[in-house]
Amino acid sequence: MGKIYMVRHGKAAAGWDGAADPGLDPTGHAQAEAVAQDLTAPLGVSRCGLHQPA
Repeated sequence: MGKIYMVRHGKAAAGWDGAADPGLDPTGHAQAEAVAQDLTAPLGVSRCGLHQPA
C-alpha cells in the first residue's frame, strides 16, 4: 500500500495579524527544501509533487 505524507508549511513571512496567506519567508523556504530532500532522498528522486499555492 502506498503512503501519503502531509507536511505543514514552513515559517510564514507574516504573523497572524498580517495577510491571510503570506507565503514563506527565507527560513520557511529553507525548511520546505529540507523536508523535500528528507522525503525524496530515500526514493532516489530529486523532487516529488511539491505544491505551492499561487
